[in-house]
Formats: sequence, structure tokens, C-alpha cells
Amino acid sequence: MLEPILVEDITFTKLVPSLKGILKDLNKNSVHHDYIVALIIVLLAEAGFYPLSRDSDRLQCSNLRSLHIPKNWKIESTGMYNIYFQLETVPHIKCKLFVLPLGDELIVSFYPILEEGVARKGYSMMVQTLRYVNPYSTDLSGRYFNLKVLSHSFKNTISTPARSDILIKAGVMGPSLQAIPIELKYRILKLLDARTLTKMAQCCKQFCELCSDPQLWKSLIQRDFPNFIRTSHKKMTKDKDYCYQDYMVARRYSSFASKHKSFENTDLEDIFF
Repeated sequence: MLEPILVEDITFTKLVPSLKGILKDLNKNSVHHDYIVALIIVLLAEAGFYPLSRDSDRLQCSNLRSLHIPKNWKIESTGMYNIYFQLETVPHIKCKLFVLPLGDELIVSFYPILEEGVARKGYSMMVQTLRYVNPYSTDLSGRYFNLKVLSHSFKNTISTPARSDILIKAGVMGPSLQAIPIELKYRILKLLDARTLTKMAQCCKQFCELCSDPQLWKSLIQRDFPNFIRTSHKKMTKDKDYCYQDYMVARRYSSFASKHKSFENTDLEDIFF
């Protein structure tokens, strides 16, 4: 049987090597929360985040198989965990992992420190520890279960959006639509239909601006309705201000013209106004 590569591939008989290595730093007095936080360190490393050494603010390692639990990762008096990370491709931005135990649950928070040492945006989730850790198992492989669910949830909620935001902030191209160059964004948007384009505009401020570009709507009209004739009627927008409303007028015109061939070259004013 092949050795698992990612946390989500773990079976009841085989652990992923990165997790197996980091668990060596735990001892017999470690509690079930420790096992979850050790797992979270591995999940962050799978997304490119590696723990920093508190003494030097340098990466302890940049390899999944060489992961270690940082010193002073846990405040014994409160049980809280506090670890700093760094995205390997953006070394000047630090991130802070803060984990707060509440009974058998953990509140996991991850904060990229983007400007002036202040965390501008955080990502959080609640983890029910006993859904993923069996504290009574004497076998490490049998100590974890349901890790595919936890891995997907953690990556969707914390590591992937955090990495995407950091790459965008740093101006580094990454594996997300927002992180690709603006020229490629425009090329992709030009391939969409009008309805999808209006939905894309609701995703974020950047795409709202991109999807409102007059030249984008002009290219869509020329692509979908090549016989559309733009008029200068006062109810129509100016040539530099093409928008969704113009696209809808062009569609109505093309639909009308296809049904009434004799009106194909008729001024839009005579049809709609």
C-alpha cells in the first residue's frame, strides 16, 4: 500500500510522514488538544506556512518531513497555544496562530500580520477535538480519524483564503483567480456570458470594478451581437460608458431583428423609444 502524502490521505494503519515526525515532539503527558494543534501545524505546512523560531524569527524548516513543534508553543497556565508562521514565498509577512481550548473544543484563529505589526484580518473555526482524536488509543495511527473532513474544512476556512490574501497583498501570483495578473483576469472575463459576469461582480471589490469596465461590455456586445448598431439616443449611455443595460438593449434589438428581418437596419429609437 502506498504511503500517504497529505493529512487527508491518512488511514487507520498509516500516518503521513510529516505528522509522524512532529508527533515525536509530544510526550506521554500530552493531551488530545496537543495532538490537534500538532496536526494543524502540518496542515498549515501543506499550504506553505512553516513555523518560526521565537528566538530568531526565522523558519525552523521549509520541509514537511522536518517539521517540529516550536518551543514555548503552549502557555501551560492557560492551555492556550501561540505560534508564529511564515509563508515560504512571502518571507516579510508573519502570521500568528492562536488556539484557545474550551472544554473539548478548540477555537482556532489565524492572523496574517500585514501592516505595521497589526493583524488586519483573521480566519477562525471551531474544532471539536474528540471528533478527530481518540485520546485512549495506544497506537499513533489509530489516534486520529475523520481527518479528510478536518483537512478540507481547515483548508477551505483558514489556510487557503489566508494564503490567497497574503499573495494578493504582496503582489505575488498564486493559485487563485484573484492572484493572477490583471491582463489574464480580463481575458477570462471576456469569455463569460453577461449573467455570469454580473455574478462575478458580486465576489469582491476588485471584481466589481473589473466587471464594470465599459470596454469589457463593449467587447461582449460586439461578440454576441455583431449586427447591433449603437444609436446616440439620449436614453442610451455614452460610447465610453457601455454597461449591462446596453448589453440588454442589444439583446432585445437582436431578438427583434431576427424575428422581423425588414427591421434589421432600423434605428433603435424607432423600436424601443
